[in-house]
Amino acid sequence: LGLMASFSWQSGKRGESGGIPGGMSWRDDVKATYWSLMAGPAVRVNELVSLYALAGAGTGRAEVKERISMPGYNGRFTGSERRTGFAWGAGVQFNPVENVVIDLGYEGSKVGAAKLNGVNVGVGYRF
Repeated sequence: LGLMASFSWQSGKRGESGGIPGGMSWRDDVKATYWSLMAGPAVRVNELVSLYALAGAGTGRAEVKERISMPGYNGRFTGSERRTGFAWGAGVQFNPVENVVIDLGYEGSKVGAAKLNGVNVGVGYRF
């Protein structure tokens, strides 16, 4: 029986813009960031394979910038929100050669109303 720890991070941006006849235009930019920190037990099945389960916390942050322009008015709005929730994961590690680890795992979390799910693939050094 061993201990496994995991840190994951991801970020993305999206922007949209448009307008209508008469001079009104708008632009929205959204940036989202998520990270998690988890730990849990790892069990060696044989010389080549280990299984693990993880639990911890995940934090998501969203930033919004909006600009609206029309004759006689130019407006801006900015806002951000951060939420933290429960994160969990499970996976399998393969040891093709001594001290080298190939990892395939699942991670899920619920941060506020958002449910996040992902597959993580990695290569690492086992010590």
